[in-house]
Amino acid sequence: EFDVEVAVNYSKGAQWLGGTVQTDGLLSIASLMMGVGVVLKDVKTVAFIGITGLVGGTCSLAKLEFLSIYSQYDIELA
Repeated sequence: EFDVEVAVNYSKGAQWLGGTVQTDGLLSIASLMMGVGVVLKDVKTVAFIGITGLVGGTCSLAKLEFLSIYSQYDIELA
């Protein structure tokens, strides 16, 4: 009988993901603003769409960051 423990470090698994998500978010908001700007020529509406896109993206990233930190906390407790 052998007792073998394998240490897996999950803390360095997906550090590249944060930069990718942020860059993708900026491109998505810019694309959203350009798409609305083509249809509607109103600058205020395009600015409003951009701001709401930024708020939505910020809330989404905050949720992901919370889940990431909480899951890391669970791993450390285990």
